[in-house]
Amino acid sequence: MSTINYAEVAKACDFLYHNTIPAAGCMHSSTRAFDSCMRSFDCRVPAEAVTFRVYLNAPVMARGEITIHRDGHFEVRRDH
Repeated sequence: MSTINYAEVAKACDFLYHNTIPAAGCMHSSTRAFDSCMRSFDCRVPAEAVTFRVYLNAPVMARGEITIHRDGHFEVRRDH
């Protein structure tokens, strides 16, 4: 199992905050995203990645998902 890269996970959560806008049912808080990641990564049965529903900011302006992995890399997907 890989270790948690705290600094990179924090950067990914900041990216989430700076590139999304508030919308019903969507994550927009860097602090809450980081808290959710740490709770999922540091438990008895740890997760490898956490996926959040988001509303992407301009120029995209669409709902999507951001998946943050334990090593800090992240993937952004837009809904079609």
